[in-house]
Amino acid sequence: MLSVAVKGVNTVRKFNVYRDEDGIYEAVKKGWCWPAFFFGSIWALFSGLWVAAFFIFPIDFLLTVAGNRSGDPYVSDPKLRWVISAG
Repeated sequence: MLSVAVKGVNTVRKFNVYRDEDGIYEAVKKGWCWPAFFFGSIWALFSGLWVAAFFIFPIDFLLTVAGNRSGDPYVSDPKLRWVISAG
């Protein structure tokens, strides 16, 4: 593993560089991943993290159902609640 810092316009981004058995290099950014924070299970699916998505998706679903059952005073139509929570 090799650590590299790349200076941008206003920031410095840090990467870990890995090499596999075939000699292929891959740079992985160090730090926080905002897409993973906001779109957890969907991000995991698109990133190929199948096991993480398998565990995160049911939790997301249960939290969505619990939120819909809580009776949001701003949404009066129950069908509209599912549209808002899915988006």
